[in-house]
Amino acid sequence: MKSAALWTIPLCAMVALPMNAQNNKQNNKGKQREKQEVVAKSEEGSDTNLGKANNMMMNASEESEPRFINVGLPALPNGGVVAENGMLVSGDNYVLKNNQAWRQDGSFKKPTPMSFSETAMRFGASVVGMSTDTRQGTKNFRAQMNIGTNSFGKMSGNLSLAGPIKNGWFYHVNVFANYNPETTRSQALNYKDQVLDVKGLLTKRYKGGEFNFQYKYIGTHKIQDNFCPYIFNSDDKNVTELDNFKIGHDSYLKSTRDYYWMNPKTGKKEWVDIWDDIAKSDVHAFDFFGKQKLNKKGLNLDWGVRYQYGKSGFANMALNKTLCEYPATTHFYYANNKNDMGNVVDGVYKKEYTGGAVQNLMCGLTAPTTTHLFTERLELSKKNKKWDWSLGLSGMVYNIQDFTQSSFNSFLSVEPNPQQLIRVNKGVALHDEYGNTNYNAQMLYLAGTETKQAIYGMTQIRPVKGLKVDLGARFEYYGQCFDYSPASARKNNALYIETDKSSDKCNIRHQNNEFFNKSFTATVTYNIKKNFGIVADAYRLEVGNPMNAYKGKEEDGVNGFCGSKTSTVPYFAGGVFLNSKVVELISRVYYISRDNIAQQGNFNYTGKDSSDPTHPHSSEAIKMGFMYGVKTLGWTTDAIIRPFKGFQFHCMVTIQNPKYFDFKFTLPETTYKQNGQTVVQPAETYDYDGVVARSVSKFLLELDPSYSFKKYRVWASFRYFSKQAAVMPGTMFFPSRWETFAGADYQATKKVSFSLSMTNLFNQSGAQGRIIGTNTLQDYELADYLGKTVNGTFIRPFTVDLKMKIAF
Repeated sequence: MKSAALWTIPLCAMVALPMNAQNNKQNNKGKQREKQEVVAKSEEGSDTNLGKANNMMMNASEESEPRFINVGLPALPNGGVVAENGMLVSGDNYVLKNNQAWRQDGSFKKPTPMSFSETAMRFGASVVGMSTDTRQGTKNFRAQMNIGTNSFGKMSGNLSLAGPIKNGWFYHVNVFANYNPETTRSQALNYKDQVLDVKGLLTKRYKGGEFNFQYKYIGTHKIQDNFCPYIFNSDDKNVTELDNFKIGHDSYLKSTRDYYWMNPKTGKKEWVDIWDDIAKSDVHAFDFFGKQKLNKKGLNLDWGVRYQYGKSGFANMALNKTLCEYPATTHFYYANNKNDMGNVVDGVYKKEYTGGAVQNLMCGLTAPTTTHLFTERLELSKKNKKWDWSLGLSGMVYNIQDFTQSSFNSFLSVEPNPQQLIRVNKGVALHDEYGNTNYNAQMLYLAGTETKQAIYGMTQIRPVKGLKVDLGARFEYYGQCFDYSPASARKNNALYIETDKSSDKCNIRHQNNEFFNKSFTATVTYNIKKNFGIVADAYRLEVGNPMNAYKGKEEDGVNGFCGSKTSTVPYFAGGVFLNSKVVELISRVYYISRDNIAQQGNFNYTGKDSSDPTHPHSSEAIKMGFMYGVKTLGWTTDAIIRPFKGFQFHCMVTIQNPKYFDFKFTLPETTYKQNGQTVVQPAETYDYDGVVARSVSKFLLELDPSYSFKKYRVWASFRYFSKQAAVMPGTMFFPSRWETFAGADYQATKKVSFSLSMTNLFNQSGAQGRIIGTNTLQDYELADYLGKTVNGTFIRPFTVDLKMKIAF
C-alpha cells in the first residue's frame, strides 16, 4: 500500500461544489462574499511563495507531484487525478504515473484544485484533483525564463515564448528541463529525477470562440529513493539514525545500476541497466480543445479531446524485514555484479559480509510499457439570475499493452549504497552467484482496455435571497476487458509469461468487468444573517476499481477479493460559516467512508515457527490481493484572518478517526524444508476491523502566515500531524511531527523577481508513512522491531530552493 504526505487543504474545500465561485465574484461586484466564495478561496489554499494554488505543490515527501489531500481516507495506490487543459494526464497512475506524464513546468496558468465533488462529477474519481491550463499566445510578444536550484545541487529551468502570428492565430512554446540528484547521495546515479518537457500551443481566436492545438513531449528518468534504515524506539518519541546511515541524506539504492533479472517475456536471464532500460518514460500528447459562445443569452460550449502515447517503466523496491540476528550457521557473502565478477569464482566465496544486519528485498522491474489514452470532454453551460447549470459528456479509452513486471528476492548490506549479498546456511547457498533467488516468483502481467463514458450535470439554484442549492449527478459506464496473470501462475512455477492460449503452459487469465456507476452530490447553503449561515452536504459516489487491481491477484473469492465490486463512497457533513472583512471561517462535522477497496501487499507469516530466523517466512513475504474499507467521523475548522493590511493568517484544524472495516484476509497454507524435513505452515487469518488506518493522523493542524510590503513578501507554512500508525495492524506508530516550509519573494524590477523557499526548517528526522514488511505484525512480535533496525519512508531533510524569474 502506498503512502504519501497528507495534503492539509481544508476539508470544506474538498467537499464543496465550487462551480460558480468565479461567477459569484463577478455577480457580487465587491459585495461581501458568501459561503461558496470562502470555500473556493480555501480550496486554493493560503498564500505561498508561488501563489495560492501552488500550496498543493509543497510536498514534504515528493517534490515532483502534488501532495495528497486528506479527505478522511488514506491515499490509494492509483494516486491522484491531474488534469491538463481539462483532460487526464494518465489513465492509470500505476503503469504510467502522473509525474511521468506531467510536471509543473512553468507553462501553466495558476494551477487550481478541483473539489472532491467536482473530481467525482467530471472524472469519476473519489479524490481531490488538480487542474492545470496551458497559457495561450498573446497579442504582444512575451518571453519568460525561470531558473532554479537548491542546496542539494538540483538544476531546473524553463523558457516560455508567446506572441501573435496573424489573422487571429497565436502561439506559445515552452521548454522545461530538470536535473535533480535529490537529497540522497547515490553511488550509482548522478540524478534520480531527470526531465525534458517540450510543449507547443497554437490558438485561433474568432468571434465568439477559440480553437487550440497543443503538442507535448515529456521524457523522464526517475528512481524512487525515499526509504532507508533506522532504529525504531520503544518510547514512540522518535526514530534514531544508525551510526553509519543519515536519514534523508544517504541512499539505500544498490551501489550499482546493473541488475540481473529473468526477462518476463522470454524467460532468459540477463543484465539490465535500471536507469536506461527500466526507470524511463517517453510520452507524446496531442490536445485539441476550445470554447464557443452559442448565443447571446449565456449559453456556452467547452470541449476538448486528447490522444496520448506513452511508454513507461519503473522499479519497485519492495523492502521486507531487516534481519538483525540470525543463527551462527548462516553467513552472508558479497555477490558478483556486472563490473566485478570476482566475489564468487568457481563456486568459492571470496569475501564475507561482517556488517551485521541485512536487508531483505523483493525487487520488481518493469521495462517500458506502451499505453494509449484517448479522452474527450464536452460541456454545455448557462448562467441565469436564479440558477446556473452545466451538462457534460466525458469519456476515456485507455489501453495497456503487455505490462510485465519481473521479480527476484535478494539480500543487501545495511549501509549507504548497499551491496548485494549471498545467504549461505549450513554451507548451502540460498542465492545464486548474483545474490538472487525466486526469479519471477511474484511476476505480474496485465494487458487490456478500460473504457469510461459518462454524462453528468451540475447546477446551482438560488430560489430566494440567502439560499443556494448545489446539485450534481453523474451516470457512468465503466467497462474493462483485459488479461492478467493470477497468483496461481506463481504456484505453477511460471517463470515467464506464456500468452498462447493453445499452450499447456499458458499462465494468463481473461477478465471482463462492467460497472454502471451512479454518483450524486448536494450542497445546501443558507445565510441566516448577511455574514453568517449554515451549510450541509450529502454525497453518494460509486467508483469502479481499476483493472490494475488484478495484477497478480488471487482468484475471485479468495480473501474476499473481487475487483468487479463497485466501491461506494457516502459523505455527509454539516456546519456553519462566518464572513467579515477581518475573518472568514467555516466549521463542520463530517462522515465519509469507502468500501471494496482492492489492493495488493506483501505479507509475512507470523506463526510460532516464524520466530526462528531460518524459517523462510521470517524474512520473505508473499504478495497477494485483498479488499477492505475505511470510514471516518471528523470535525474540521478553517479560517482566514486579515487583522491589518498586507498580513494574512490561514489556520485549519481537523480531528478525525479513520478506521478499517470489512478487512479480513487469510494467508494460504504453505510448506518449506527445515533440517531436511518438510514443515507445513498452516493458513493464518487476520481481522483488522476497527483498526486505525495506516499513515493517517487523528489530529491535523495547518498554520500559514504571510506578509506583503513594498517589493517583498514573506510567508511560512507549518503543518502538524499527530502520531500515525506505521503498520497495517496498528501495532506500531510514528510519533507526531511537523512539516515546515518558509520563504520570501522579492520583486526586484517589473521584469525580474527572486524567490527563496525552505523545506523542513528544523531538519527533523522525518520518518513517516510506513514501516516496510510489517503488514501482519502482531503485538507479541514487537520485541523484534522496537529498538531494532527497521526500514521505512521519510520526509525530505532541510532543503533551500532559490528561483529567479525574468520576463522580457
